[in-house]
Amino acid sequence: MKKRSIKIIILITLLLTSFFQSPIKGEEVNSVVGQNKVQQKSRGLFWKVKGKNGGKYLYLLGSIHMVPQDIYPLDSKIEKAFELSDVLVVEADVADPAATAEISQLVMSKGIYSNGKTLETELPKKLYQKVEQELKKIILLPIAQAKKMKPWLLSITLAQLNLAKLQMDPMNGIDMHFLKKARGSKKIAQLESANFQIKLLSGFSHDMQLEFLKSTLENNDKSIEVFKNMVKAWREGSADDMYQITSSELDDSPKLKGFYKKLNDDRNVEMVKNIEKYLTDKNSYFVVVGALHMLGKEGIVSLLTKKGYSVEKL
Repeated sequence: MKKRSIKIIILITLLLTSFFQSPIKGEEVNSVVGQNKVQQKSRGLFWKVKGKNGGKYLYLLGSIHMVPQDIYPLDSKIEKAFELSDVLVVEADVADPAATAEISQLVMSKGIYSNGKTLETELPKKLYQKVEQELKKIILLPIAQAKKMKPWLLSITLAQLNLAKLQMDPMNGIDMHFLKKARGSKKIAQLESANFQIKLLSGFSHDMQLEFLKSTLENNDKSIEVFKNMVKAWREGSADDMYQITSSELDDSPKLKGFYKKLNDDRNVEMVKNIEKYLTDKNSYFVVVGALHMLGKEGIVSLLTKKGYSVEKL
């Protein structure tokens, strides 16, 4: 199988917040849940960033947006830092009740075909046949409903349904965990927004969206093992293992290099600009961002270090 298939699924799930609650729960529970007979607290990918003047600081937590329930409890140092912070910052506040209708409407307008178009009319015949074969295995996603989805939306839906077999649920995500705790008790800020992320995905060319879909269909099953390893690395607090797992799945396809740059590197630069602002005002911040954004030479941790900030792994 081509490595690009795992790459697409990893990028979408690690770099973008989840807009859809998974309808599948309770299948294949033992594959992830219950790995450790004695439940230990998850260490997470956690950093403390100090301002250039040495006084102001904030916390950075690398998130996985879909996790099994037994990722909890988190290390007490993470929960304590959250409690002491004034503001929770996430990529997108997808749990905001006021934004739910707007997000749903945008997903419909950007992700659903209109004017009689469907996947059957817009996809190459062989690819559509593969889509039909996959959909016949999924009771909770009728073909009639799925064929109205544009490739980017179907790709995300299939990936989430697959990971849900391991109880990897967006409602258990690390960012969602803190959004629930912060609602009504802390200020919540966004580095981006759900609207921005939906427009980003839907804005890729038709050919690139076909790459999303081909990739998901080709190697969706293998993604389960990759995610098990990523969850393990996160539990153990190993940024090196997490980066090795994800970077080993990246290939040298020129087309996908552009995809990765837009989905990861370019966003990191903009996120760092906002994080720098947080280090200059009176509030204390707890920032939760997709784990892959933190890692590598173009990651947030590296970019902040290059700018002269002290970044300490906790």
